[in-house]
Amino acid sequence: MRRGVGELESATGFAILAEPVRAFLSSHLPTLLWSVVVAILLLAPGDFDSEAPVWLDRLMELGGDKLIHAALFFVQAIVVGRTLRRSVPAAPALWLAALVAALYGLALELAQRGIAGRGLEAADIVANTVGAVAWPLVARGFGRGSGQVD
Repeated sequence: MRRGVGELESATGFAILAEPVRAFLSSHLPTLLWSVVVAILLLAPGDFDSEAPVWLDRLMELGGDKLIHAALFFVQAIVVGRTLRRSVPAAPALWLAALVAALYGLALELAQRGIAGRGLEAADIVANTVGAVAWPLVARGFGRGSGQVD
């Protein structure tokens, strides 16, 4: 006698776990993946000066590093906000996402103190926070103050 996939899942109990796992991954996976990418970028050893192309050196001299930090945490606030909107009303979720993203940025900057070629920089903390706080401001602008952004 051959069992179907649904019957097999029910018999083994996997069906009970499959739906919550699927729901968790669909709502949290983008945030988790983006958070890992940001952590890898900010916690990688930072001794790249001799290997950097000239255009990258110029970009960094013009403050490009801070723009990159702001962009990373702008996106961090977006993905955290999308996760939070499943359980928190839209307008508070925007600001809570900005707070979570800014605190994550602070935690990563503090973690950089123990990494070769990296260090705690107040300007990076400011850039991370500006990027995180920019998301609710932009989102509310697009939503005309309602906090409703899809």
